[in-house]
Amino acid sequence: EASLRDAAATLKLTLQDLLDRCSLGLLLREGIRVVLSGRPNVGKSSLLNALLKQSRAIVTALPGTTRDVIEEAITYRGVPIRLVDTAGLRTPVDEIEASGIERTKQELKQADICLWLLDCSVPLDGEDLEYLRSLSVREHVVLLNKADKSHAVTEDDIREIVPESSVISLSAKTGEGLELLKEEILAIATGNGSLDAGLNVTARQLDEIRQALNAMTEAEAAILDGVGQDVVAGLLGSARNALERLLGIACDDALLDSVFSRFCVGK
Repeated sequence: EASLRDAAATLKLTLQDLLDRCSLGLLLREGIRVVLSGRPNVGKSSLLNALLKQSRAIVTALPGTTRDVIEEAITYRGVPIRLVDTAGLRTPVDEIEASGIERTKQELKQADICLWLLDCSVPLDGEDLEYLRSLSVREHVVLLNKADKSHAVTEDDIREIVPESSVISLSAKTGEGLELLKEEILAIATGNGSLDAGLNVTARQLDEIRQALNAMTEAEAAILDGVGQDVVAGLLGSARNALERLLGIACDDALLDSVFSRFCVGK
């Protein structure tokens, strides 16, 4: 039983490493989804334009100008970064702004990385503190925009509130800190590892690896709990089936449906 337990643990670790590398590869191929968020008029659209090096989003001094989601892409060090500008989070003044804010919240849930912008030239108020403290466990970076102005808020101030956050001072107007921001996005996406560590896979292949890992995790727990051999054998069989589908050794009707659903066959 000890040898079986050790073998299961080793296989689980191998699958976890494979999953991490394949997840990274898929992320780098399809692009890192980065959502720009924050309260109105902190410079989200200006930052988008600065990163794109063109005027894509409308920029005015009037809060609430951005009512819908704007998505554009840049490439940095060969990696696509999908930038999403969103409506500022505040109490909406009309239904259109309310709809934009709701879409912002949905985008934040789907983001790979969230950028939370603050205007560092203005002191934090109660609403700023509330948003900072509510930042989710999803990867996020706090950006102190308008660093070309006098600072009412510093990086140390932010770290006292959210110690685990990455904090960067920048200026969308002058370009200060933009390269540092792009480097931080890549560092978070790769787990501070090498870009070369990613493996090129499809979403289906990644799902097969995830299924195999889940089955092995359950199998290891079943071995430790001393449940029946039939249960362990069934879980090991599930892991094997997933790996066989991954390698093309075996397939089933569900897999064929998944593959052919992506093709349109005409006459």
